[in-house]
Amino acid sequence: MSDARAAGGGAAPQSALESEHRRRRRQKQLKSGIIVLNDRRSTLACTIRDISETGARLKLGSVVNLPPAFELIFVNERKIVPVQKCWHSHPECGVEFTGPMRPAPANAMPKD
Repeated sequence: MSDARAAGGGAAPQSALESEHRRRRRQKQLKSGIIVLNDRRSTLACTIRDISETGARLKLGSVVNLPPAFELIFVNERKIVPVQKCWHSHPECGVEFTGPMRPAPANAMPKD
């Protein structure tokens, strides 16, 4: 029996970070995003809910089958980053950043 259980503490609880299989803690956010698909020929609006150094959780407004890799635009920051889908359970999707964040092309940004 472990010391924690012997002392009446039960099993040691997992941290939220361990239970979610995440390398970095996410910061709660609420940002406008655009998912860029099909060699920048298609876009889909989303909300970026949580962000870490390595990825983000996205909330989608409609049912869509996302490809394994795509680009994500942070609208207010006018930045784009390549991502890889880690999980998808409608209406949310977890992504991992697979490259550096860079300025978004002007033709990829929504018109004001």
